[in-house]
Amino acid sequence: MKNNVFSILLFALVLTFSGCEKDDLAYSKKCNECIQITGRITTTNGTAPIPNQNMTVYWNNDAINLLHSFTRKKATGRTDKNGYYDLKFNVRDSELREGSFTLVAEDIDTKIYYESPGLAYFNSNKMKRDTTLHVNYTIPKKAFIEMQTTNAKEIKPNDYFACTYTFLGGVDGKQEMNIVGPLSFPNTIEVAAEQPVILKFSTTKDGILSDRNDTLTLKPLEIYKYTVTF
Repeated sequence: MKNNVFSILLFALVLTFSGCEKDDLAYSKKCNECIQITGRITTTNGTAPIPNQNMTVYWNNDAINLLHSFTRKKATGRTDKNGYYDLKFNVRDSELREGSFTLVAEDIDTKIYYESPGLAYFNSNKMKRDTTLHVNYTIPKKAFIEMQTTNAKEIKPNDYFACTYTFLGGVDGKQEMNIVGPLSFPNTIEVAAEQPVILKFSTTKDGILSDRNDTLTLKPLEIYKYTVTF
């Protein structure tokens, strides 16, 4: 019976590999005790599917051999109309000893969707044949907050202003995404649309520290002009 592993932190929106890439799909289709990765890709705070999304599994040895790295494409497919995907692939013995596997949502339309930073690898030595991994992931649609101030000229060299923008996405739609805004004015930050975005302000003026929070929910691609008095 297959082992079921849920909510594996195994996802990337942007993938850049150095070295050689090889299409290993023909070998991967010879499924004997395959690894299977299933799940659902959603947006709108996890309530709406992303259909026809290109999903790919790679194995790469970047983690253990930076000078002679190479990548194998192990499986590819698309989400159905409800956002579900199902990928199966065969693995070589060497791929279970070293390197890592990565599940990628490729060709995301970054004009519409918020692009999550970074990669998440799943180490090869933790993978087993005849195993099912279940990975749900939420990709928020994007909106923008343009931070402005009414009294920029009053900000002194030792004064301080920062705003942290917090919203949800990622695995199971429960990962906090925290963006720290620039200290200059005006500045524009990409955030998630169609869900609460928490703004956490931290200000130091004339040596006095103050904190406050606010919450916004924006429409997709909305540009919200937020004005603060420093």
